[in-house]
Amino acid sequence: MDATKPSLTFALLEQKIEAMPEGPVSALSSPRWVRVLNTVGWAGIVIGLLPSLLLLWFAPQLWMVTLSRVGLVLTLAFFPYLLRTVWLVIYEFVNSRQQFVEQFDHDVAQLRRVSQWLLAYPRDVLEDQLRYAKMAQERLVSKLGLLVGGMDKLGLLPLCLSLFVVLRNWRDLLALPAWLSILALFAAILWMISWLGAHFRLRLHLYESVLAAALANVGAAKADVPTETALPTSPAGYTAHRITSLDSLEALYGQPVERALRKQIDQLNADYQAFVHASPFVVLASAGDEGLDCSPRGDAPGFVQVLDARTLALPDRPGNNRVDTLRNLLQDPRLSLLFLIPGIGETLRVNGRAEIRVDPELLARFAVGERLPRSVIVVHIEAVYFHCARAIVRSQLWDPARHLPRDRLPSPGTMHAHLADGAFDADAYDRELPQRTRDSLY
Repeated sequence: MDATKPSLTFALLEQKIEAMPEGPVSALSSPRWVRVLNTVGWAGIVIGLLPSLLLLWFAPQLWMVTLSRVGLVLTLAFFPYLLRTVWLVIYEFVNSRQQFVEQFDHDVAQLRRVSQWLLAYPRDVLEDQLRYAKMAQERLVSKLGLLVGGMDKLGLLPLCLSLFVVLRNWRDLLALPAWLSILALFAAILWMISWLGAHFRLRLHLYESVLAAALANVGAAKADVPTETALPTSPAGYTAHRITSLDSLEALYGQPVERALRKQIDQLNADYQAFVHASPFVVLASAGDEGLDCSPRGDAPGFVQVLDARTLALPDRPGNNRVDTLRNLLQDPRLSLLFLIPGIGETLRVNGRAEIRVDPELLARFAVGERLPRSVIVVHIEAVYFHCARAIVRSQLWDPARHLPRDRLPSPGTMHAHLADGAFDADAYDRELPQRTRDSLY
């Protein structure tokens, strides 16, 4: 297993399961607000019944009355839970087939993705996790048996009993007989234990299912990832594995989190426009019949102009005159821009389609003195999103202490001389280069 890959834990597995999107019958999964109201309502029953029990040892006090009334109010939080349960029963009865079949298909596909993600871990790790899940399931069943017996088979009956006792005597909960308070409180506590236990058992069963599915397919997954001969620079016996399918790729990396998908939009909002205005440097990627090109473009901040929320324009300043980017754009208008800002970790990527324009009024927008660009690349935006700062942080790109002295690397003249087999005056080229660069910037 890759040393950089996080260890497989149940917390990580739970995170993957929680990230699964909802299916067509999303009402079948309990949202957080239902669980919260359920807990609040249960606490209300306990708080409402507790004062009547305290009367066995203490004289009646005003705070006991207040406490019982607070419990009564909190108990009302149960009603959304109960109404939702009844509605789900009716919903299931009315939509008994088609949508639930679609839900099953959805769940199978999503759980298959989780199982494929697990294939990236060794068999012994998966077997250990499966063994622990089964052991936890057995221990939970044993403990629930000791605590509540078969109470979970009674469903909502214990809860309804407790609710009936509280609501039936809502005018004066302190007047409840002690035995009735004990019975109702006992039923409420046992129901909550059963409710929590059922949720834990279902989750553990889900862990077992995906782990077992991954183990069943681990051999097939290995066969699905073809290998090639050892790399020339690899140690003897080392074999490089290749990813050859989307399923294998997604099994290795999993699904992106929701916020990573949310940050992609089809236009420049105010935040993204601020990045464009502040950027003095952009990398332009293109592709054509003759191959790929990745070209650096730079000027004063804001040299890439925002014509509107869906359109950018950047001048084509003097360069080496190979015009690789422009050739590519004539063959394939798709391009990608990566905006960088010195000192800022985040970067902005813009994908779109380009056209090469020579409109006089457009060229004039990018004039520097009397010098105009020969052309302007107009980008019609299709997707925009920002990259997090991890790459910049890892590289320490903006840290002056990490900047190399120029003489640590071959000079441009030296590289030209090597490419020309020595038939090139490297020293003269390097001496003249700074002035030549200044004279040809625009």
